[in-house]
Parts: sequence; C-alpha cells; structure tokens
Amino acid sequence: MIREEILGALRATPDRVEACARGLSPEQLARRPKEGEWSIGEILHHLLIGERDVILPRLTMRREHDFPQLARKDERAEERGDPPVQRHEGGRHGSDRKS
Repeated sequence: MIREEILGALRATPDRVEACARGLSPEQLARRPKEGEWSIGEILHHLLIGERDVILPRLTMRREHDFPQLARKDERAEERGDPPVQRHEGGRHGSDRKS
C-alpha cells in the first residue's frame, strides 16, 4: 500500500464506523454476543480511546520531530478519569467496567 492509499483508508474509517453503528439503539450497542465478548459500544469506545490517546499523539509527534521519544503508555489517562485497561484472556484489552 502506498502512502496515499493508507491516508485515504484512515480518512474513510470514521465514516465507515459511523455508518455501521448508525441507527442502533442503546440496547443494541450494549448487547454482548456472548459472555466475555465485547459489545459494539465497547468496541467503538476502544477504537476511540486508541485513536485519541495512542495513534493521534504518536502521529503528531512523528510529524513534528525527527526522532520522537514515544511513551509506552498514556500517563494522562488517570488524570482524565479514564478507566484502567486490563488484559483479558486471549490477549484482548478492555476496561474494568461491567455491562
């Protein structure tokens, strides 16, 4: 994939995600397909947090600096009141909130 294709895919992703979730009720967004699996709402939250707290800051730093020192974790998450991230079985990540 060339740079322009990658940037095009990244630009299109928010609209594609919104189109998939548009019209779903709060109950549908919160429903987990199986015990221990994530709901659509949890997946969307995970994508938002990952983009906002990991991807965007790293892309910004790479654009602004030649050799940026990238943090391994978001030190500001606790200050913002974000729920702690825990590792679940199978290597998946999620918050400690229960649905």
